[in-house]
Amino acid sequence: MQTLLSLGHGYSARALARRLIPQGWRIIGTTRSAAKADALRAEGVEPLIWPADLGPALAEATHILCSAAPVALGDPFLQAVPAIADARAGWVGYLSTTGV
Repeated sequence: MQTLLSLGHGYSARALARRLIPQGWRIIGTTRSAAKADALRAEGVEPLIWPADLGPALAEATHILCSAAPVALGDPFLQAVPAIADARAGWVGYLSTTGV
């Protein structure tokens, strides 16, 4: 089964998930909010509340998408880059905006 780990499961990632889930994909999406986690679950996404141990999700991911909005200190997933680099995913993507 194809598994997408969506780091920062916001607007763009949610649109992608709506296309992938009907094709049989498993989607794991991070969020900072318990309320958003409930909404993701209702959409068929397995929520992971950030900050969290990404190890198990990285081990299962065949694809990784980073699309988290920046915080005051910058990209919240930069600290995870070594773990992402060590993951066995066949594809890693990064979405950004002009607001970064």
